[in-house]
Amino acid sequence: MIRKYLGVLGVAGVICITGCASHNIEATAPEPRRLGKDIPSFRAADDPETSSIPDVSIEEPTSGLALQEALALALMRNPELAVFSWEVRAREAEAVQAGVFPNPEAAVEIENFGGSGELEGFGAAETTVGLFQLIELGGKRGKRRHEAEWLTQAGEWDYETKRLDVLTDVTVAFVDLLVAQEQARLAAELVDVADRILEAVTRRVKTGGISPVEQSRAQVEAKTSEVELRKATQRVEIAKRQLAATWGSTSPAFTEALGTIDTTWPVPTLAELLKRIGDNPDLARWTTEMARRQASVELQKAGRIPDLGLGVGVRRFESDAGGFNAFVAELSLPLPIFDRNQGATNAAERRLEMGKEQRRAARVRAETLLGTTHQALTISEGEVASLRDEVLPEATSAYDTAQQAYTRGRMRLTDVLDTQRTLFALRSRYYDALAEYHRGKAEIERLIGAPLVEQSKVEE
Repeated sequence: MIRKYLGVLGVAGVICITGCASHNIEATAPEPRRLGKDIPSFRAADDPETSSIPDVSIEEPTSGLALQEALALALMRNPELAVFSWEVRAREAEAVQAGVFPNPEAAVEIENFGGSGELEGFGAAETTVGLFQLIELGGKRGKRRHEAEWLTQAGEWDYETKRLDVLTDVTVAFVDLLVAQEQARLAAELVDVADRILEAVTRRVKTGGISPVEQSRAQVEAKTSEVELRKATQRVEIAKRQLAATWGSTSPAFTEALGTIDTTWPVPTLAELLKRIGDNPDLARWTTEMARRQASVELQKAGRIPDLGLGVGVRRFESDAGGFNAFVAELSLPLPIFDRNQGATNAAERRLEMGKEQRRAARVRAETLLGTTHQALTISEGEVASLRDEVLPEATSAYDTAQQAYTRGRMRLTDVLDTQRTLFALRSRYYDALAEYHRGKAEIERLIGAPLVEQSKVEE
């Protein structure tokens, strides 16, 4: 008879466990921002054993590197971006776990055996076999899963934020490398000019046209320009390493960055940019975050309702006259007298209110940063235009005139060197201003989550 009841309980347990299975929960990823949307980025596999290494099919060039190639490499290989992608997968798994039922408990209990007198041995033993199941009331399981789903979506927003950060970091590093290369070319040109001046001065010294002191000055200028060239060359190597680090490489394989930074575009007004600030993922994520906090409040409110414990079983009574069986049932319900989850509920409600202020603070920070970056970009744009259209042509003309006057013996070498230093310093400043412009442009694109100018590129 006991075997019959054990069989019934076993079938009931299998049905209960089968009913506890939970389906996969797919997180709804936010729509990627338009900035770099068409460039594939690393996404962790559903199964960690399937692929735990970012796609290496995109090979780093061994010659020149274009900006789009650098962006593609970084979005696929950046280790920090991969971390955020795996975090999304981890939260998806936690959401699945949040939706499962509590496991049933099986128990076997034997009483009244191994004693003395009538209770000696198992002649008067009572054996109970049962199952116990905790039944969550108040919709706790569904609300717990709902909060976990919102948390997964928040992880998707964190991934999107990091993706834009990587795009910005790569663009800035690429611009820095382009500028370093231009500064190195400028330094090499200065060495060439200094050598030509030294040759001309040496010839005039030999003919007795000028003092040997002038030759010493020209030699100092030539040596100084060589030192600057070595420093500029080292800065190029540093910039190459910094760019390669964005895709997790410590030894760059490419030889140079391809492109130019001479192109600029008109800067939109601040009012136009503020209309697009809503696409900033740091702000857009707060819709999801507030929904998650509201879900947390609902879950904590459900925690005020005690959970029901239900147990069923079969008890076997042994006696000298034979054995007999009976059903056993158990029902338990905690009395919410002291603990009504009031503290956790209040904390969740206050964090919801706190989130409103945090969202407002995030918007103030984003708009303030947009305003200051826009102002700096406007200044850089004006400086670039002034240097390119007015200052550099005048400085170049002055230097050409000084060279011609020195050749005719109408100007001292020191004056020629002064005009030379001024011209090359202005050209260097021009590239610095271009770098500031493109850095500011990249920062604004990060803030609005979209290209500042459609289909505009740093490279040709």
